[in-house]
Amino acid sequence: MGRKISDVVGLFFVLCVGVLTLVCLLGVWNFIEGDVIIKTLATVGIVAFASVISLFASKSMGNGDEGANEISPYLPLFTSLRYFTSTLLIVSVAILALVGIMSIWDLITDKDVITKTVVSMVILAFSSFIVITTCASRENRTIFGKVKEGNGHMSVAGIIVLLLIGVWLLPVLLAIVR
Repeated sequence: MGRKISDVVGLFFVLCVGVLTLVCLLGVWNFIEGDVIIKTLATVGIVAFASVISLFASKSMGNGDEGANEISPYLPLFTSLRYFTSTLLIVSVAILALVGIMSIWDLITDKDVITKTVVSMVILAFSSFIVITTCASRENRTIFGKVKEGNGHMSVAGIIVLLLIGVWLLPVLLAIVR
């Protein structure tokens, strides 16, 4: 029961991060006006915080077979999402790098393009990291694809919580800088 709840929460979280990343990128490239970026990052923080709490709560429920040494099966969709996210990140960063280089060489005359390119790369990298770590956690793997053994390392949820603290502080820092 706990595994099913965790899978649903993980899928919901990945979907939310994907949609919010798209909204954030549209804000960076001025397709959406206003303080969309800060609100989007704050929304990701709240959704992630709720997801982490839900994942911890579902882990406390166990898998229903406490005596078994086997790892619960995971949804193969998480593996597909992890591969898709990695591929999308690589292709997007390559395209954004090309756009940035074109801006440096004045093939694109808008001087804001280089800043927008770098910010877009950071947003995509951060979002991809969250999605990949969530999927890897659901697969019982590290973010580099190795099967987890033991509990000697910081949990994925712990890393996500630390990153979210940073995401919540980012809007505060941006407000101070302005």
